[in-house]
Amino acid sequence: MKREIPIDLLEYQRPIVKIAYELGLYWLGKRYSADPIAQAIRSFLFDPRNVHEIGTEYKIEGIIDLVPPSDGSFNFPWKDIEHIHQGMLVATVDKVVCSIKIFNVIYARIVISRQGSTEWGGAWHKLVILDSKNCSFKEYIGTEEILTAFTEAKQIWTQS
Repeated sequence: MKREIPIDLLEYQRPIVKIAYELGLYWLGKRYSADPIAQAIRSFLFDPRNVHEIGTEYKIEGIIDLVPPSDGSFNFPWKDIEHIHQGMLVATVDKVVCSIKIFNVIYARIVISRQGSTEWGGAWHKLVILDSKNCSFKEYIGTEEILTAFTEAKQIWTQS
């Protein structure tokens, strides 16, 4: 018996963009919803058309891939632990970028705002690690806490 099952290799990107949008709302606050890129993302998420049909209409910047980027940007201490998900917001003076890793399968880096750290204020960077095996998560805000996350990672997640 032979059966062909069609697989859409682009439509999986919409839920990843949704995660980036939700992390923006969570960490940047309610006023993020008025950001022009947040509005474009929201329109993209509710567009009933297939991602193939939408193309680049909403001009959302970033990359979503099924292999880690070659620049080493996802080489965190827990990078080889398959049951870990990671979300991170990094702000520069002119933008906020959300990086997402789901299991060791999906890697994304999406610009969620063209307004930078001065506009959004607060401590930067922001990191959340979700452990699907233990049904737990830990959040780190600011450079010092993230350095702590790196230090703890070998002790906590390598023992899982």
